[in-house]
Amino acid sequence: MSPKFKRATVGGSETVSIVSELNESTVYCNGAEEIATFTRIMQSFLALDPSQRPCAVESLLDPGFEDIS
Repeated sequence: MSPKFKRATVGGSETVSIVSELNESTVYCNGAEEIATFTRIMQSFLALDPSQRPCAVESLLDPGFEDIS
């Protein structure tokens, strides 16, 4: 199950999954692999149990950050 967030709408709010929102996005569309990497990293940051969240050093060791200079 992917994390959800609420999007404000006129007259209320709707709950959408982060994965579907990113996949439907045209603004940040950098390819399926990059979106999958970003989504995986963000899901780890958003874990409800703090003990399941990576610390800063663990986050930077993620393969998704390898090519960033």
